[in-house]
This record gives sequence, C-alpha cells and structure tokens, in this order.
Amino acid sequence: MASVYSEKEIEGLDYFVVLGEDGQGVKPTEAYCTAYAEQNNIDPAKMLIDESWQITFANIDTGQAGGIGLPWDAVVNGDGMIYYWNDTLATHPTAEAAVDALLSGEL
Repeated sequence: MASVYSEKEIEGLDYFVVLGEDGQGVKPTEAYCTAYAEQNNIDPAKMLIDESWQITFANIDTGQAGGIGLPWDAVVNGDGMIYYWNDTLATHPTAEAAVDALLSGEL
C-alpha cells in the first residue's frame, strides 16, 4: 500500500510509515527500516519507529479494543490532524479511497 501513497505525492499527499516491530516481533532497527523502505519503494525519510506502536495507539483508537491485525492503515487529514479512516472504522472501503476523497476535496 505504501507504494500507492508514494505515487499520490504528486497530488499533494504526505504520508509516513510507522513500524512497531520487525519480522521477528521486536523493535525494528534503523537498518530494518531502511531495508523495508527499499523493498517497498518508500522514501526512508518517511519511516518512523514506534516500538510496539505505543505512541501511535495511545493517540489513535484502533476500533478493535486494543487489538489489531497487521498491516494496519490509518488516514489522517493533515489539515487539522483529523483522524479520518482505519481498517476497522471505515468511512470508505479502502485506505486508497479515503486518501482519494481527501485529495479531491470531498471532505
């Protein structure tokens, strides 16, 4: 999904990818984040480390009583930091549809 976001930057999208764990379930290293970015065609500067998503989920309700499935996507309208969409609390069928709605000015 991140590569779709990369393609939408020309339309005005800004995005970040938050990694809370590596493939072994532990805190990701900078090297792991860089490799992940390269494998997924993501600018490494867009990668953030949030061990076990402690900061992310302290500030964003997943809609699943503390549990999530991975990968997990959320869309935030940067104009006012309005939490708009995630995989569970879906206002649109996909993250891409939610991003398209924001970029087109539907909201």
